[in-house]
Amino acid sequence: MEDWPLLGRLMNENHAIQRDLGGSGESNERLIGAALEAGALGSKLAGAGHGGTIIALWPWEDSARLEQALGEAGASAIYRPQVTPGATIEEDGD
Repeated sequence: MEDWPLLGRLMNENHAIQRDLGGSGESNERLIGAALEAGALGSKLAGAGHGGTIIALWPWEDSARLEQALGEAGASAIYRPQVTPGATIEEDGD
């Protein structure tokens, strides 16, 4: 992914659609609002909705600020994925 701000906007648009269809809930909206107010590029509900589980797109080096904002908004747990390069192809020198 090269355009992180675009991905953030698309996440926000997707969440707005899900919210308008009734798929969000008070806890989701509170956490998403906190993430966006703290500077997240995008945030949306995760899972089936209504459960208070969200995903936020955030610069890795400044994650403490996001974690603080989510904690103050009532998050009971925060998971920071470990970024790995993924699968690679190794070619034999023959």
